[in-house]
Amino acid sequence: AAELRRQRTAVTRCVQRMSQRSLAAAFWSWSERVEGARQYQTGVERAQRMLLGILHRSLHAAFERWTEFTREAKRQRVAMSRVLGKLRLRQVAAAYWTWSDKVDEAREYRAGAKRAERMLKAMAQRGLASAFRSWDANVAEARRYRHLVCLVTQRMTQRAVRAAFESWSYVAQEQQLRIRDAL
Repeated sequence: AAELRRQRTAVTRCVQRMSQRSLAAAFWSWSERVEGARQYQTGVERAQRMLLGILHRSLHAAFERWTEFTREAKRQRVAMSRVLGKLRLRQVAAAYWTWSDKVDEAREYRAGAKRAERMLKAMAQRGLASAFRSWDANVAEARRYRHLVCLVTQRMTQRAVRAAFESWSYVAQEQQLRIRDAL
């Protein structure tokens, strides 16, 4: 009788383990399907948000992202509360909350990465604008110097022409005087 009880206890434990394994396998299978559907839905949503952002600029896109995020979070909460209502085992519930925390952490990490990316882009744009302003100032300064060089060159040319004319005029007068004196 003791042997029979021991065997029944062993069989009962074995059946319970198999039941927990199948329940865990069902949960992970469901979790993978939800993750796959979420990734597909996320891809669709990103494409929609990109088009809306192009058409309606950043304010409308931000509002749409917030609306979609809220809708998706509500849908997931409802779905998860239904599933959790069905799940009775504490271990499965603990695994769900751990998974939920990890998802939240990943979301926060992605949001931080996006903020950092936007900040880096803004810094790059500022650097580009600064470089353009420097180039523009250098071009203006080069034009000013070119104009000054032209003025100096003109003055030098005018002085040389004036000096040559005065020299010629002097020589011509001298020759006229010599011709008069000779006649």
